[in-house]
Amino acid sequence: MKKFSLILAISYMGISFGQTNEELKQLNKLLSVGDTLFEQRKYQEALKIYERAYKLCECSYPYEQIRYIKDSNLIIRNKKNKGYEKD
Repeated sequence: MKKFSLILAISYMGISFGQTNEELKQLNKLLSVGDTLFEQRKYQEALKIYERAYKLCECSYPYEQIRYIKDSNLIIRNKKNKGYEKD
């Protein structure tokens, strides 16, 4: 969790000058929800949230999470694992 806080703080430093307080609050909420969904392995829902956050700020953290989910095929892997659990 400390790693996330550090990444988030660095990301905010780069965008804080171009964002209003309301936009930063919305971004923080989106990233928090996205991270919660990611930790719960709800990758499809997390991806949608990270994409919304990226549209809001085009900062590095949501972009990195989007790339990680897509490049690692986490959505497909998660669906396969759920299929095995049902057996």
